[in-house]
Amino acid sequence: MLLSSKKIKLFHFLKYSKVLLCITVMLTFTSSFAKKKYSFNENKIGGNFRLIFYAPDDFKATEVSNLAYLLVDSLNMVLSNYLKTSDIEILNASRKFDNPSIFLLEVLRHSQTAYNYSEGYFDISMGPLMNLWDKAEKKGKTPKECKLRKVKNNIGLPHVFSIERDNVLSLKKGSFL
Repeated sequence: MLLSSKKIKLFHFLKYSKVLLCITVMLTFTSSFAKKKYSFNENKIGGNFRLIFYAPDDFKATEVSNLAYLLVDSLNMVLSNYLKTSDIEILNASRKFDNPSIFLLEVLRHSQTAYNYSEGYFDISMGPLMNLWDKAEKKGKTPKECKLRKVKNNIGLPHVFSIERDNVLSLKKGSFL
């Protein structure tokens, strides 16, 4: 199954939606006695990451924003495709990862579940296909059919990734998460 650019962009949005959900829940609980609207903006995960919420006072608002940004930084250290020291990049570079973080294992297990429930539409192994489309779009073209077929062999979560015994992660050559 070859995916369109729209489905790839939807995947990219869903990739970080869990982070946004966690922050939303956290902010909702802090706003039970909120009186004043606050806005914070920091450069996180490759762009502006804006928080808007209500809090009872400046101290609580700053505390909540610091915790939210700490959570984003923590997730970035595990899941970033841009940081060479992130857990996901260590797996991508080495193809095997012994004793990964518990958080990475949980994200990957949930990703496998989402892949199965969505019949493959939620697939964190789409990186090679996304890169192919990005390169083609920069040239104002669509990818060639032969290149799409070649990349297709390196995507599809169950085909490129596995969690082995003792929590060892394995990734097929030519693919990445």
